[in-house]
Amino acid sequence: MSERPGADEVRGWIGLRLDEMSGARVGSVEGAYVDPDGGRPEWLLIRVARFGDHRCVPAREAVAGARRVWVPWDRGAIRGSPKVEPNAPLTAAEELRLCSHYGIPAGAGRAMELAGVQPDATTVRPLG
Repeated sequence: MSERPGADEVRGWIGLRLDEMSGARVGSVEGAYVDPDGGRPEWLLIRVARFGDHRCVPAREAVAGARRVWVPWDRGAIRGSPKVEPNAPLTAAEELRLCSHYGIPAGAGRAMELAGVQPDATTVRPLG
């Protein structure tokens, strides 16, 4: 598996089309949420349609090239994920809801990092 994208790389993805791995368009990257301590991107902020709602997808699983970003979830999974407010930080409870939606188990990845964190604690902030 390749190294996860950094903040500068993800900043360059803003405005790019987001596709599922099969190539179907899902939406566009409008931003990211980063860990406030290390500044590591945890979630990509996606607008799912031109005038649609905002959703998040795990940044760790995203890859970019040819002016597109690909993720390993299908359009239905992304569009069915919990809505987010684009300029508001996320809490541990919100992140864990996203982890659950994307099938990230409690003992792995971001879900494991959030173990023991108070549910109302702010855990990621919008990329500045």
